Amino acid sequence: MSPKPEPSVVALVASAGGVRALGAVVSRLPASLDAAVVIVLHLARERRSLLAEILDRTSALPVHEAREGEPVEAGNVYVAPPDAHLVVRDGSIVLDHSAPVRFLRPSADMLLESLAAAYGDRCVAVILSGTGSDGAAGAAAIRAAGGTVIAQTS
Repeated sequence: MSPKPEPSVVALVASAGGVRALGAVVSRLPASLDAAVVIVLHLARERRSLLAEILDRTSALPVHEAREGEPVEAGNVYVAPPDAHLVVRDGSIVLDHSAPVRFLRPSADMLLESLAAAYGDRCVAVILSGTGSDGAAGAAAIRAAGGTVIAQTS
């Protein structure tokens, strides 16, 4: 059996209460990480998010809010803005303003399903915090594409 390929992208997804868990993970990522990191956190859509600024304070990698059309590049952390689904198509960020998925926008499932299609076995999904089902279908898509799924249990 051949070894699993190094990931090209790591997805971190969390419910609104997951800021601390996201911070703990992002602060431990090495500056030499040869993968992009894409983050979806369930946020109130009517407020400006400070998540990228908060995470950037302790990250060895540059962290910023994702922008429409920007390429997804290794060594960068992209944070979904409030009220937009973040998906990846053809190696670039797409901010999708379609209807909420199970009352959520951004949707973890939409991100993870897009990464499964774009990166297959070169994707790692990390599911942090939450009590709802957002992320379950996306995690299944990552797994079916040969990627790796890690879920927080407490």
